[in-house]
Amino acid sequence: MGIIGIPIGLLFFLFPLDLSDSGGSTAVLDKNGLLLAARIAEDGQWRFNSGDSIPSKMETCILAFEDRYFYYHPGINVPALFRAVYLNLKHRRIVSGGSTITNQLVRAARKGKSRSLYEKLVENMLALRVEMYYSKAEILRMYLSKAPFGGNVVGLEAAAWRYFGRSPENLSWAESATLAVLPNAPALIYPGKNHDLLIKKRNKLLKMLFDRGKMEAFEYELACMEELPERPQPLPRIAPHLLNKIISRGERGKVVRTSLSRVYQEKCNHILEIHRQALQGNYIMNAAILVLDVKSNQVLCYAGNYPEGKAFPGSEIDMIDAKRSTGSTLKPFLFALMLQEGKLMPEQLLADVPLQIGRFRPENFTKQFSGAVPANLALARSLNVTAVRMLKEYGVQPLIRHLQDMGLNSINRSASHYGLTLILGGGESSLWELSAAYAGLARTLASYRTNSSTYFKNNYAQPSYHLNQCFESTGLSEFANPGAGAVWSTLEALTESNRPEENMSWEIYQSSRKIAWKTGTSYGFKDAWSIGVTPEYVVGVWVGNASGEGRPGLTGFQAAAPLMFDVFKMLPATSWFDPPYDDLMEVEVCRKSGYKASPDCLERDTVWVPSPTVKTGLCPYHTKIYLDKAGKYRVNAQCYPVSDMLTQSWFVLPPAMEWYYRRQNSDYQILPPYAPGCLDESSDNMEIIYPQSGTSIFIPKEVEGLEGFSIFEVVHRNPKAEVYWYMDNQLIGTTQRNHQMKIKALPGDHQLTVLDNSGEIKKLRFSIVK
Repeated sequence: MGIIGIPIGLLFFLFPLDLSDSGGSTAVLDKNGLLLAARIAEDGQWRFNSGDSIPSKMETCILAFEDRYFYYHPGINVPALFRAVYLNLKHRRIVSGGSTITNQLVRAARKGKSRSLYEKLVENMLALRVEMYYSKAEILRMYLSKAPFGGNVVGLEAAAWRYFGRSPENLSWAESATLAVLPNAPALIYPGKNHDLLIKKRNKLLKMLFDRGKMEAFEYELACMEELPERPQPLPRIAPHLLNKIISRGERGKVVRTSLSRVYQEKCNHILEIHRQALQGNYIMNAAILVLDVKSNQVLCYAGNYPEGKAFPGSEIDMIDAKRSTGSTLKPFLFALMLQEGKLMPEQLLADVPLQIGRFRPENFTKQFSGAVPANLALARSLNVTAVRMLKEYGVQPLIRHLQDMGLNSINRSASHYGLTLILGGGESSLWELSAAYAGLARTLASYRTNSSTYFKNNYAQPSYHLNQCFESTGLSEFANPGAGAVWSTLEALTESNRPEENMSWEIYQSSRKIAWKTGTSYGFKDAWSIGVTPEYVVGVWVGNASGEGRPGLTGFQAAAPLMFDVFKMLPATSWFDPPYDDLMEVEVCRKSGYKASPDCLERDTVWVPSPTVKTGLCPYHTKIYLDKAGKYRVNAQCYPVSDMLTQSWFVLPPAMEWYYRRQNSDYQILPPYAPGCLDESSDNMEIIYPQSGTSIFIPKEVEGLEGFSIFEVVHRNPKAEVYWYMDNQLIGTTQRNHQMKIKALPGDHQLTVLDNSGEIKKLRFSIVK
């Protein structure tokens, strides 16, 4: 016996047995365990890797049907084996196998081994070995993850979702009993095959449970009345693009519990569908929505495009991760940085007049100019010219450095590559990165502590869609990113933006929910963005064509913002940020210019600014002028008695700013003319708007092949002034009131000189290029 026992003992330990989960389907669950999307395993089976526990109803049903003495035997049930031998001999065929759940687990793991006496002996030895290494709970869990449930459905998780559209934890008694009887004959019965036999076996099991006191009478009666599903149900495809993302990032074959809310995900998909008809009527075929929880930095909704099944061009592409032109979405970051560094006052006037730098000539979306506009209003209105002027002052390279530190890693080219176009969409980023960066602004305020000037780099960490992935604000920022005061001022400015015209009740909506939001439109109307921020949520929306085709009307304001507001409507009520007073200081400013008040500023206000070191200087637009006794004319000491002069502070903009500003501000008072006989000693009455110094100009030929021309323009304070135009010291014409001149010139360098009738002169050089 000892000699025989040695090889038997060796066989006991040497037979290979792999009980690990392998080759499963990929499944995405929401935070409550509800299925969002799934993809079949590579072998064509629906098989979800098992969960950590078995629902009590399912455990009761499966043990009652398959292995009543599971918790009492060591892996093989000897009485059941003898009973099986007796029955099989009696009927002269196999009518009972006497297998335990542990036996069936081993059989499933050995995959396709023939049914024979030898194999039965091997299974029994391996069952004993399994019981030595694993707990009963682990064995039951592994069995239910490998058991066949009919068709191409393997495992309890897959069966629950395929047949009943819910997780195992939410199955009823009838549903649990239905699944419990399937592994016994998976090829014979399952929902959609042998319906009557399946009901008979299910109800027999339910009666057994009732007789054993596992169910109340009313539970038993209701369970027997439940209908069976006619066929396997299609699995949800609510978040197909997140499923693809999870697979592409190395989690194929896993069941991933995410931070998403199925309710929010379905509502966002519905919002996309509501707006789809109007958008696709303009051949705008794609859209995406991302919702982030600010505090946890986790994803609540991930709608990367229209859900699969919608046969629209490009709908399979995840536009949340796609790199697209940023449009104007970077402007708030520049605004906040300049506030933080004291290079900008929140309401200081910025020049909104024509600008040309080399061949780059930015224009506002409306093609109009305001002359002078407060900085916060320029941001709210997303003026391009003011943004370019701000970036020119701040520097492209410093902005790139900060954007990368705030998580916009796709902005990774050199400053010379982007140039000043960066602030208008010359760079590319994704909805994922942009939404995360805006969430970082919000967390900067949320993480601010009184009397603390410490800010954390992880405020701008990338979001996570994995449930309960910890987010900790640790690690100081490498660069001086905007602090709480600068962020608060920026977000306050963004609450002033005009609401979409489609939402006629936006004023009522605004009073109940305060949102900081920014739109963006890329060059050629190819991308429309809208990103909204509250202390609780960030909602990011992109609309466009995955192909890159532009469409008229594809703007952030018209196409993306209405979707964003619809998403906010579905979210719970939100709050607003408290002013971080310890990171702000009160500064007395000129009411008209927004600069720090100079002695000549008579009308003043007090505003909160984020930087203790304001570098913008005093108001440059208020100056003292001298008037005659009647206050009608300007005078000077050469033509009027000093003792009779009236001294008055006057708000004076430079000529070009004044020219445009007066058109929209009827209360602007121009300087009084000089009294007759008084010489105008000022040299700031005239300004060349176009071209600007150093400009390179391309003049195309006319349709008929004739030489084309360019329109040069000058503005003058005095409406009666006459301006003489010279090019290369040759008089080419004179103008009055409307100072525009058609210019034709040969390629090369040229000098423009303009002279008014009072002797003021302006000069600049420009080039004509082929």
